[in-house]
Amino acid sequence: MNLKSVFVLISVIIVLTGCESVMTTQPMGETVVQTSPEQWQGRWLHHEVVVTTTVLDKENGLLQASWIERQGDGIDMEVAKGSVRATGDMMFFVAKDENQSEAYAWARVKKEDNYLIMWSPNVEQFKILVEEGTLPGKVIDGSVLLDVLKPETIERIDDPAANLLMWNAPDVFIRIGN
Repeated sequence: MNLKSVFVLISVIIVLTGCESVMTTQPMGETVVQTSPEQWQGRWLHHEVVVTTTVLDKENGLLQASWIERQGDGIDMEVAKGSVRATGDMMFFVAKDENQSEAYAWARVKKEDNYLIMWSPNVEQFKILVEEGTLPGKVIDGSVLLDVLKPETIERIDDPAANLLMWNAPDVFIRIGN
């Protein structure tokens, strides 16, 4: 998965590129998280990339992110939109998949004052559980599309023992400016 794919899941970043992914048929998280500009807007460092975020609609948790990506023939500015949602104390970043009108890309996130941690879904583990029938959904072209998830399924996803998130390989964004 390339750097662009990391941002696919968060606006604090999103734009799917064809990598295998785990998507849902409805937005992950039961409620919208209000995103105050003081907490969510700014410049964030992720490896060697600076991501700029803007709060588009704080009441609906809508964010926009942009970053520069080097291409073989020059550079491109990438822009992504998504919303922050929650179930209980679990927070998610969710964005509509550009290629599938009824699919949402997502990642589990934890936001603190000057950093954000993002855990992407473990695609291989989701494939196994969906193919076994222990998680609702289907595998399509190497990616997973989850059906409507019950609260207990979301809790299972958040359990490190289930190995459904990349707990050992989080993406960390450090705020470097407003």
